[in-house]
This record gives sequence, C-alpha cells and structure tokens, in this order.
Amino acid sequence: LEREPCPDLIVVMVQKEVAERIVASPGQMSMLSVMVQYYGKPEIVVIVPRTSFWPEPEVDSAILRIRMKRREENMDEKKFFQLVKIGFSSRRKQLQNNLAAGFHISNDEAKSRLQAAGFDSKIRAEDLSVEDWRRREPGEPSISAFMGTPADRRAATAASMSFTAAVKWLTLYPLSRTQAANW
Repeated sequence: LEREPCPDLIVVMVQKEVAERIVASPGQMSMLSVMVQYYGKPEIVVIVPRTSFWPEPEVDSAILRIRMKRREENMDEKKFFQLVKIGFSSRRKQLQNNLAAGFHISNDEAKSRLQAAGFDSKIRAEDLSVEDWRRREPGEPSISAFMGTPADRRAATAASMSFTAAVKWLTLYPLSRTQAANW
C-alpha cells in the first residue's frame, strides 16, 4: 500500500473476518485497520460463502475493494506508524499506558498529553479513528503530539526519572546526530 506508484483501486479476496477487521470503525479498530484505512477507503463488496469453494474451507470469504487516497506530502509515515504501533502494543491496556511505556514518559505525562489533545485519558487505541491518529492541524487537538523530536523524547524520558537514574540513562543511551535524525 505504501509503495509508489500506487494503484487507484485494489480488489482482493480475503477471509471474511480479516475483511471485517480491515473495515472496522472506531471501537473495534486494530493496527491492520488503521494501516489500510490510512492509505485507502476499504469496503466489503460481497461475502463469498464457503460453499462456493471445493474443497470447502472452514470460513467464508469476502471481496474487499480499497479505493486509494492521495498521500499527504508532509506526513512522516514512519513516525506515524511508529506511534500507532506503540498505541496498539498492549491490546487490553488504556492508550495512556501504552504511550507512557512506548515513549518512556510517566503515566501522568501521557494522561495530560491525551487530555490536551482532546481525548479522554481512559481511551483505548481501538477507540480512535484513523483521522484521530493523524489530525495535526494548527490549533486542532492531536495525538501526534507524542511524535515529538528525539530530543523531546529523550528529555521527557530523563525528566520522568530521578536525577541519578537520568544521568545513567543518558550515559548509556546517547544519540548521535545520525541516530537522532533516523529515530
């Protein structure tokens, strides 16, 4: 989906359950649904019953149509999907816990950033739409505030530790300019 040149339309047959996960709406989103819906608008065209095949499989299938979207030129997709991956890292946890662990910040800091972005601190990753993950217009609340610069993340990590622990951490994990640029 992320390769260029990208087709305008993709039509595939997949297991019905996979198709349902891909077209999921907020409340049932998954890493897969966010990834596909980021690049396109998926829809189930038709359910193909298992009786249509020989030998008959255990599950029904679905024909899935994905109309590709125009890609945003100023979106850092690597950082975006890194954020989404951290958000979904522990399925049953609240988003603030996953973000705190993934960005090495305190739960209180993650909670305050979520609230500043206009989200309930008890929200889970599956409750967010693709637009919730990606919105970042000036003045618009955004979860992408967690995608700060490497220096911001290092400072937040160090700030969440005691002074001694922070000095040890910064000594053990210094970032070169190249590493910081690729983070």
